[in-house]
Amino acid sequence: MKMSQILLAVSILALLFGTSCKKDNPGPQLPPITTTGACTFGCRVNGEVWLPSKKSNGTLDDIEGGIVERYLSDGTIDSGNFDLLLFANQPNSRVIQLNLSRVNSTGDFFLSQPQLVFPMCTQCESYGYIKMDGIAYTSLSIMESKVSLLRYDTLNQIFSGTFSFIGTSQFGKDSIRVTDGRFDIDMNKIN
Repeated sequence: MKMSQILLAVSILALLFGTSCKKDNPGPQLPPITTTGACTFGCRVNGEVWLPSKKSNGTLDDIEGGIVERYLSDGTIDSGNFDLLLFANQPNSRVIQLNLSRVNSTGDFFLSQPQLVFPMCTQCESYGYIKMDGIAYTSLSIMESKVSLLRYDTLNQIFSGTFSFIGTSQFGKDSIRVTDGRFDIDMNKIN
């Protein structure tokens, strides 16, 4: 009888100890907000963590983008102003795209709805774009859609910031909320 009581006590302690040591799996986590060129990107889409995935469509990297020169209507370069394009990709053609227009320093850039959205759109106004499950959503409300550029380093090609926007589908039937966005991109490492 004593042996069974000891085994019962040991089993109960093991169960209690094992239960208290188990860690809940919190699921995917957003990367920290950094400005070191860590090549990170993440946000929440309707509350769920959204992270890019490597080689998402077989040919695209998880994060792509670049800084491009702006041209004036007469064809000359808009000296000192650039467009910053970022693409974060997932499987099944899911993508988040940010386009910052006329960038020349850190600060806040409000996102509007572009006239036309093309995957490699340049010379557009600043906008946010997300494509999920075959539906494209673009930023609409300037009051609720912005990018805060925290680091703008053209010498080292490092661009970091935070973002949020509400995307509306083409016919305005549906919307999607992108929040808690952050990116820390070293252009030398992603292209």
